[in-house]
Amino acid sequence: MNEDGTIPKDRVPKNVDGYINSSGGFAGGSGSQAGAGGASIGVKASSGTGGSAGHTATTQNGGAMGNSATSTSGFAGGARSTAGTGGAVGVDSKSERGGAAGQGAIAGDGFCGGYEAQTTVNDDGVTHIDAIQLGTGTNSNEKTLQVYDYQLMRANGRIPIERMGVTVSESQTIVFSSDYQTEIDYVFGSGTYKADVVISNSNESDNSRQVPVNTVCILGANKIIFTKPQGVTTQTSIDITYKVIEYKN
Repeated sequence: MNEDGTIPKDRVPKNVDGYINSSGGFAGGSGSQAGAGGASIGVKASSGTGGSAGHTATTQNGGAMGNSATSTSGFAGGARSTAGTGGAVGVDSKSERGGAAGQGAIAGDGFCGGYEAQTTVNDDGVTHIDAIQLGTGTNSNEKTLQVYDYQLMRANGRIPIERMGVTVSESQTIVFSSDYQTEIDYVFGSGTYKADVVISNSNESDNSRQVPVNTVCILGANKIIFTKPQGVTTQTSIDITYKVIEYKN
């Protein structure tokens, strides 16, 4: 033993299963290899300057732990997990530059967490899109956030309206006669506690002049009433294009 408590290099067995000194690193296990400053533990485990542990676990400059775990400079933890420069934790998990956590989770530059939480493959057929998936499911929309099968954030950072307890009808049209008021039947959906009408056009039929129109939604009667403001007169009918916004419990 040396004065500093270390074992002289010529006393360390070479090429003996379980105890292999390699290039200043440490390798332990039959057929294991380690680069300078690295460490590998397990049958045929290998590392560069990083660390690997497990049967055939392999890393270059990062960390790999588990049977057949593989990484470059990131970290892979779990049997058959794979990581590039990101991190993957869980059996069969895979990440490129992002993070994947959970059995079968697969991520590109974003993050996927949960059992088989994944993002779809890019057009190159190899890499995965940059997106976030939480819970079992597959997110196929770049730069978005999805929880299970429900999108919670669009690529522009906005929350989809259907996640806010709101529904919006398709554009509809009516012809408002020259009378002061008209009403239509409209079946409001289940759970609607409030509704608004958004008018995009209200033109007089003969000259395209915009005419102001007020609306009232009567939920209990399933009706929408259109009225002209006091003092507003028209010579012809009004062509109205509108949408109905319903707010849900």
